[in-house]
Amino acid sequence: ISRSGLDPTDLSDTDHFRMMRNFCNDPDGFLAEALYEDEA
Repeated sequence: ISRSGLDPTDLSDTDHFRMMRNFCNDPDGFLAEALYEDEA
């Protein structure tokens, strides 16, 4: 977001895209890492 409104962005630059890609590539690893981070 800028003073003139929303700035265009590449989808692959978004946190949501990276999280979804990581989950789709390795669901078990993604969940294990997410649960480990919650415990730390």
